[in-house]
Amino acid sequence: MKIRIYKQNKTIKETVFFISYTIYLTVNFLGWSKFNIPSFLSPLTNIIISLLLIMAILSGTKMTLKHLTMAVILVILCLVISMISSNTTGLIVMILFIICAKDIEYQKFINRYFVVGTIMLCLILFLYFIGFLDSLQWVRIEVSGEKIYRYSMGFKYTTFGPLLFMCSIFAYLSIKENEINLIETIVILVVNYFLYYWTNTRAVYYLILCTVVIYWIKRLFPFALNNKFIYIVCVAITPIMAIVSLELPLMDVYNNNWINEIDALLSYRIRLGREAISRYGLSSLFGNNIVWTGAAQGDLVDSSYLRILLEYGWMLLILICFGFVVIQIKNCRSKNYGMAVIISLYMIHSFTDPQLLSIAANPFLLLLGSVFNNNNVSTKEISSIMVHKHE
Repeated sequence: MKIRIYKQNKTIKETVFFISYTIYLTVNFLGWSKFNIPSFLSPLTNIIISLLLIMAILSGTKMTLKHLTMAVILVILCLVISMISSNTTGLIVMILFIICAKDIEYQKFINRYFVVGTIMLCLILFLYFIGFLDSLQWVRIEVSGEKIYRYSMGFKYTTFGPLLFMCSIFAYLSIKENEINLIETIVILVVNYFLYYWTNTRAVYYLILCTVVIYWIKRLFPFALNNKFIYIVCVAITPIMAIVSLELPLMDVYNNNWINEIDALLSYRIRLGREAISRYGLSSLFGNNIVWTGAAQGDLVDSSYLRILLEYGWMLLILICFGFVVIQIKNCRSKNYGMAVIISLYMIHSFTDPQLLSIAANPFLLLLGSVFNNNNVSTKEISSIMVHKHE
């Protein structure tokens, strides 16, 4: 009798979870586009989804005393941060999704992301080409003085379309059971170049090329990724990128030639980070109440790691880094090196993109729910990997 009730609750929980997840993704992707979305729709959606997720958690989530304690501490931490931060409901929704995803097979919600993301990308591009959605135009001036025109293609920014495509491809490849084939490769490369040609979003373009190359190496040489070096890099990449994101702006970007050249390649993101640090500081445990005004006012940070630290504080940044270290150890333990490499590439991308904590822009964020599971990684295993890294 108990087993039957549990299965029924689990079905209800998954149904509510996937309805909420689909609605959340759809509303957010529409918000990325040039659709005239009412200003109240996003916060109203967050409130409704929060209530649905709480109901789902109470109806079917398996919680031991240890898990319950962790969840309560996490919720309290996020409530404290939310009282300081300007993004109150967004952070709470993120935590509820992560807790709710704890007992759901990750292939299911990553596949849902791929389906919803692909449909919304095709819909927005279709509406743009038939003239229903407008396109904004930007001009990028290279160091050489060359002008490159960029088009948003129905999105609010030129980067949103390629980002949605990249995240959808990452989601698809990370749960793909068979090796990548020639038809998939051609489709990915053609769409990737098409989006690059119109938007000139270079980081996404090269990351997708890199992903395709790695997956072909994985297909031609099945054991190429199964080695200690890849294991250590995949596990350590998140804290490494966090440290680099914090260290570079602290260097003398104005008088150091090589840092200045890197800064120019990164569209002067390093000096913008330096200005943000001087304005908000790095000492807050729970973040600051920040409303970014934009690069024109010198108030913009594109690095997810630095942005998390400034907005939400050290506590959340450390928890996020620890969570993804655990996820990567689990991926490497189970020899799921394809997903481990893709998550690593996403973490590298987050060095110049501020949406690591966005459910809509990160198909792997809900994997943090697996940190609650019983097959957790010991601190001894994490420390041993870090020791090997420095050897």
